[in-house]
Amino acid sequence: MPSHARASRLVEVERCLADAANYAQWKTAALEHDRLSGNEAWKHQDPSNNYDYADISRRLAELRGLRAAGDDVGLLFALNEGIHGNMGGMGRGGLHEVAKFGTKRLIVDYIDELTQCLAYIAALPESAIASADKLDFFERASHCFGRSALMLSGAGSLVHFHSGVIKTLFEQQL
Repeated sequence: MPSHARASRLVEVERCLADAANYAQWKTAALEHDRLSGNEAWKHQDPSNNYDYADISRRLAELRGLRAAGDDVGLLFALNEGIHGNMGGMGRGGLHEVAKFGTKRLIVDYIDELTQCLAYIAALPESAIASADKLDFFERASHCFGRSALMLSGAGSLVHFHSGVIKTLFEQQL
């Protein structure tokens, strides 16, 4: 696509982002914007000065390997040693301000794997890992990762906006 056509299409997509009636429309436009702007390609390039991609990549491979091998004790140990929300600096703002939708694919893959590992550990029977050990781990994990909260402010002047936010959270099962 010639650069002038791409620029024209980007303006059109930005209008779609601004006029989106729901999250699905916004997401479609955001992904199209990322594709046209080159930010989709950026997401798939691991190297960056903004985070320790080598450490995250190594850790991702370790977690995948332990889970695939069924090494439950090893997986719990690995999760314990690296349980913090800003692994390798992946929470830095610069990584989340480039693309309209998402960030580096490596970070998304790491978080997805971590989520699967946590669900895997939680579902293990007592014979694999004692419930007391799992409880201890998940209590420490909740302190490291924190808890989510939703705070709505602005009184009645923002009630329609707040209703839309809450509706979208429910639609996304969040």
